Order: sequence, then C-alpha cells, then structure tokens
Amino acid sequence: MATLAGHLQSKAKRTATLAGHFLSKAKRTATLADNLATVPTPAATIIYQISIVSKLIPTFSH
Repeated sequence: MATLAGHLQSKAKRTATLAGHFLSKAKRTATLADNLATVPTPAATIIYQISIVSKLIPTFSH
C-alpha cells in the first residue's frame, strides 16, 4: 500500500510540474499575444497560431 501511495505522490508531483510548465508557457504566450496585438494583420495572427501549434505538438507527443 505504501508503494502505491508513493507512486501516486510522484505522479501528482509530475502532474504539478507539467501544470507549472503549461502555466509558464501560457504567460510567455500571453506576452507574445500582447506584442502581436499591436500589429492587427491577419497574417500575423495566422503566423502566431501556427507557432503555438508547432510548439504544442512536441509537448503532447511524450
């Protein structure tokens, strides 16, 4: 039983780390969005969306 509890605890830590990673990534993305908001062109929006998707793909492939 202790092994299972230890396993769940380490899993919770990994999940928290992953959540922290996404949170910091979201903050960086928000900053980027603020920068791009000053350039209201459709091309900038498309490039921005492509860059987000290309950054997220490697994250989910683990």
